[in-house]
Amino acid sequence: MKPLIAALGLALAGGPAAAAVTVSATTYLGFEGYRLSDGRTEAVVVPALMRVVRYAAVGGANWLWVSDARTTPPAEWRNWGGDKTWLAPQLQWPGGLVGREWPPDDTWEAEGVAGMIPGGLRVTGRVSAATGIRITRVYSFTATGAFVITQRAEKMSGGPVVAGLWSVTQVVGATAVFLPVSPASGYRGRFHDFGWGMPAGAVAAAGRRMVAVRPDAAKWFKVGVDAPLSALVTVRGGEAFVQRAPHPTGPSLNYPDGATGYGCPVEVYNADGGGKPAMRYMELELLAPLMTLTGTGSIQEHAVQWSLASVPRGATGSPGVVATVDRLVQGE
Repeated sequence: MKPLIAALGLALAGGPAAAAVTVSATTYLGFEGYRLSDGRTEAVVVPALMRVVRYAAVGGANWLWVSDARTTPPAEWRNWGGDKTWLAPQLQWPGGLVGREWPPDDTWEAEGVAGMIPGGLRVTGRVSAATGIRITRVYSFTATGAFVITQRAEKMSGGPVVAGLWSVTQVVGATAVFLPVSPASGYRGRFHDFGWGMPAGAVAAAGRRMVAVRPDAAKWFKVGVDAPLSALVTVRGGEAFVQRAPHPTGPSLNYPDGATGYGCPVEVYNADGGGKPAMRYMELELLAPLMTLTGTGSIQEHAVQWSLASVPRGATGSPGVVATVDRLVQGE
């Protein structure tokens, strides 16, 4: 294990002084890891897996679903869980983004190299043989305590590739995930059902501006929304896990998946675990718009901010919960 790396107090330009950010060495399932904390929340990053494996209030219960994939048979894909970066759309994986339908590109999930930055950590992946793209993830904190994962896709070689960065976070113990909806949505119920056999009642309106997705132990399914902002809030007990990302728009920008002209910047996948309770999780997905990475040096960035907040305890459809979560989703 490496010694303590850094303990830094930083101030954002023009903003208030941030809490002291520490980056220290740790281990996870035998892998070298790094714990980042601003004294309020903490995250553990494992460069060799290109992902975050813990996010919580300091000393609190982990929000992330993780698994010991060392026991996975060699012929199967190892689902380590946590939070990682893929490239969308998945329908184009066989056509050039990966070169096969499944599993994901190996370079998205392994052999990252860590390097210090002021107040944070950078993990750089390998260049993909399929796309010539290298994924980089930079971890830091804002002055207000948000944990930031800045994802970058950089074209290092080869011809043009149409893709979008795809933030994938697997969480455990959620009672519901709330997604924003568009008043001009192109989908029935203002959400897109991916058509994998969604159980009745799994998605329901929550106030005027959201839908709530509830986990199901017997069915795997996926939904997305053509929302006017990229955000979602996951509720577990009296705590909420808030994720936000920029939502660029324009005549040349399209989001992946869904119907033509109605892409999905926000998606949620319910994993039923195949009869194994330990394998049940909900997957939170914030997607960047598709863009053409045209040549060497072409870059796309997609920064996702995480934070924790208190919510009233009670049924996820209760007025107090819905009102509180609505404000969190909207950033009000």
